[in-house]
Amino acid sequence: MIGDGRASSSGQNQDQVRVSANVITAKGGDSETPTSSTVHFAKFASYKTCSPTAFTSQKIALQVVPVRVEGENGNSVSTWALLDTGSKESFIAKSTADKLRLRVKNFESLAVCTLTGESTVRVGRVDLTVLSMEGRPEGHRSEIKDVKVVEHLHVNMSRPQDLTKWEHLNDIPPPEIGGEEVTLLIGANVPEAHIHEEVRVGGVGEPYAVRTLFGWAIMGPLNGNITSQFNKANVNFLRYGNETLDQQMSQFIALENIYSISSSRKGIMTAVARLRSLRRRLCADEQLCCKYRNSMDDLLRKGYARKLTKDEAAARSPRTWYLPHHGVFHPHKPGKIRVVFDAATLHDGVSLNNQLNRGPDLTNSLLGVLLRFRQERIVLAADIQSMFLQLKVPAEDADALRFLWWEDADFSNPPEEYQMVFHIFGAKGSPSCANYCLKRTADDNKEIFSEEAVNSVQEDFYVDDLLKAVETPGKAISLAHELMALLEKGRFRLTKWTSNSREVLASIPEDKRVRPTVNLDLDQLPIERALGDLWNVEKDVFQFEVFKPDKPATKRRILSTISSLYNPMGFVCPVVLEAKKIMQRLWKLQLAWDDPIPESELAHWELWKSELSALTQVQIPRCHLQRHGEVKEISLHHFSDASDEGYGMCSYLRFLYEDGSIQCSFLIGKSKAMPVRPISIPRLELQAATLSARIYQVCREELTYRIDRVVVWTDSQTTLQ
Repeated sequence: MIGDGRASSSGQNQDQVRVSANVITAKGGDSETPTSSTVHFAKFASYKTCSPTAFTSQKIALQVVPVRVEGENGNSVSTWALLDTGSKESFIAKSTADKLRLRVKNFESLAVCTLTGESTVRVGRVDLTVLSMEGRPEGHRSEIKDVKVVEHLHVNMSRPQDLTKWEHLNDIPPPEIGGEEVTLLIGANVPEAHIHEEVRVGGVGEPYAVRTLFGWAIMGPLNGNITSQFNKANVNFLRYGNETLDQQMSQFIALENIYSISSSRKGIMTAVARLRSLRRRLCADEQLCCKYRNSMDDLLRKGYARKLTKDEAAARSPRTWYLPHHGVFHPHKPGKIRVVFDAATLHDGVSLNNQLNRGPDLTNSLLGVLLRFRQERIVLAADIQSMFLQLKVPAEDADALRFLWWEDADFSNPPEEYQMVFHIFGAKGSPSCANYCLKRTADDNKEIFSEEAVNSVQEDFYVDDLLKAVETPGKAISLAHELMALLEKGRFRLTKWTSNSREVLASIPEDKRVRPTVNLDLDQLPIERALGDLWNVEKDVFQFEVFKPDKPATKRRILSTISSLYNPMGFVCPVVLEAKKIMQRLWKLQLAWDDPIPESELAHWELWKSELSALTQVQIPRCHLQRHGEVKEISLHHFSDASDEGYGMCSYLRFLYEDGSIQCSFLIGKSKAMPVRPISIPRLELQAATLSARIYQVCREELTYRIDRVVVWTDSQTTLQ
C-alpha cells in the first residue's frame, strides 16, 4: 500500500499551509494533492499550526493487505484493507457495503475536525467477516461487528512493482487482486489483525515486511530519490463519539451554526424580485390578497414575526439574509393558505439552507408509528399546533430570517423589513430542532409524569402528529390529559383531538376536538395524491380516498401519479404493482417524458384509473384484536413469492385465544415489479425472501407485542436450500 508522504524541510519560509478534510467525507472529496490517509480517531480533536512549505516527495508503503470480505447474506468481494493501529474503529467504504448488500443499522454522528473548523457526517454500522487470501491453507477469519460505513476512504494507492531489489523482501510475491482502491480500514478494535507473526527488516531507510494473519504487508519508503517541491499539506483530525442528544443539538437547536455570509445584504435582490412577482399576483386576485394579508397579520399579531426599527434594518451582520416568501394551498384545505419562507432559494449560488446544519434525524419511523397505532382497541389522535413556531430563535441568528413586506399590506408604499423570531417551516434544521425540543420536554419532566406519557412523546409522534393505541377508555382519558399537561411544559399545545371512544372524546375540551376522519398522510408538504389512507374514527376502519388524475397521460404524468400513491402499510400493493408495470413498459419504449403514450398502453392506464375508484368501498379494521378474550399466543407470519410479473411479501399476525379460537390480521405488504433487465424466477424468489427478512426486522424493532413465534413461508426450494 503506497501513500504520498511529505517530510518537511528545515526551510524558514513561513507561508501558510492550506488544510482540507478529505479522509472521510459525506461526498467524494476533491483533494487537489494526494495525502497520506491513515485515519486516527481520538476522543477530542487537537489543533496545531503547521508552517513549513518545502516538502519532499516520497512514496511510502503503508500496512495494507488483500482480503476477502463477506456479508451476513453470503455475498463476498475482494478488496484491499488498511491495518491501522492508530484507529479505534473499523470502517468500510459505502461502495463495498453496497456491493455486499449489507444491512446498515444504528446511524450515528462522525465529527470531522480540521484546522479550519468542524463538520458532521452521518455513518451507519454493519457486521461483516474478513477472510485472508494468502498464508495458511486453512485461512483466517475475523468477524467484525459495528463497522462504520463512510462514503469514501480517501487512501491513494500505488502498488509496489518490484521487491527483488531488496534482498530481505525478494521472496515475497506481490498479491494480485483486482482494483487499486482501499475500501476497508481495520482498526485496533480487531487486535488479532495487528499481530506480527514474522518481521523482515533490512537496512536503515529500507522498507520492511510483516506477516499478519491476513498475509504479508510491506511498509516504509520505496523510492530512494527525493525531490523537493512546494505543495499543500492535508492535515486531518477526526473525532468520533456516540454523542448524546444534548451534545448534538447544542449545534442545531438555536440555528447557531449558520455560517458567516460575506455580503452585508445577502439575498436582498432575489427577495425584492420575488416580492414584485408576489405583488402582481396579489393585485390580480383580491381573494388571494385577503388570505395572504391575514396570514401575515397572524404571524405579526402572535409574535412569530416582528417589524424591524429603522436602526435595526440599517444594521448589518455577517448573518444577515433575506428570505423570499410565497403562499401554499393544501389540496385538502382549499380555504387555508400558508405563508412559506423559501430558505432554499439560491442567490449567487448560495442559499440559507446550504449554510445550515440539518441536525440529527430524530423523527420516528412513520411505519413504526402506524404499526403501533393498530395494536390496541382504544386510540387517541391529536397534533401540535404550529409546532415549528413554538421554537424561538436567538436574536443573533434571527438576523438570517429577514423578509420584506408592506405595512398594512399597502402596496403603494415601499416594503418594510421584518424578521421571523421563531423557527420557520422549510429551514433545513427546523424538523431536527422541533423533534429535539419535543423529546427533551418529555425527558426533562420524566420525574413528574408517568412512564407511559413520557414514552408516548418519545415513540408515538410523527413530527407533530400523535397516534396512540391503549387498552381501555380509562387509560386513554388519563393519558390524554397527562400528555396535554406534559407538552404544555414545553409550550406545545395539543389540539384536534379525536378518538374511537365517545367516553374519551367527552373528556376532551370541545374546542380541542375535531375530525370524523383522520388523514394518515402525515407528510408536512402539501402534496396532491392519487390515493390516500384515511382512518374512519366512527367505524374504526381504514378507508381509501381516491383522486383521479385528469391531466393528459404522458410518461411524466404517469410517474407523478404512481409516486403520489400513499400506501405505507401495503394494503393496496396489487393495485400499485399494476401501475408500476405500466410505467415499466413505457420505459422500455424509450419515449420522451412528455410524448403521448401509445394507444395500447393508454387503454391499460385508463382501465387502471377507472378501477381505482373501487378502493373507496374497501374497509380494513384498524385494530388487530377483533375478538374479546385473553390472548394466549401471538405469532408473526411472513409470506413471500415471485413470478415473471414481479415479487413481493405480506405479513400477518395470528392470535390464539385462551378459548382455542384463532384470528389472523393483515400487518404489512410490499411488492416490486420485475426489473427491466429480466432475472430468473429462483433469483426473484430469493429477493422476495430477503424482503420478508427486512420486514421482519422492522416488525421486531417497532411492534411492542410479545411475539411468541415467527414463521417465514416460501414455496421455493432454492430459497430453502
